[in-house]
Amino acid sequence: MKFLFYLFIVIGIIIFLYFKRKDLRSWLPIFESNVEEVYSKYSFLKSNNIKCRVKGLYSLGNWGSGRNTTARLEVHEKDYAETRKLLNNNR
Repeated sequence: MKFLFYLFIVIGIIIFLYFKRKDLRSWLPIFESNVEEVYSKYSFLKSNNIKCRVKGLYSLGNWGSGRNTTARLEVHEKDYAETRKLLNNNR
């Protein structure tokens, strides 16, 4: 009986990790620039109900300071085509 319990726990963990890994692959970079521009586009996309996130990047010159000077905007793969349309119309 204990064996079945542990087996179900292991199977549950494997299923969780599979779906978590799949979600990590479903983000596509769409825009990379300085932090202010990226957050401007991020708020624009969020106001249009686009699933997106910002990832901070570090420039080599400020590597020791730990300050973000560049950021990347990523969108979920399901929203990629609509994001392209919105960003092209917003220029």
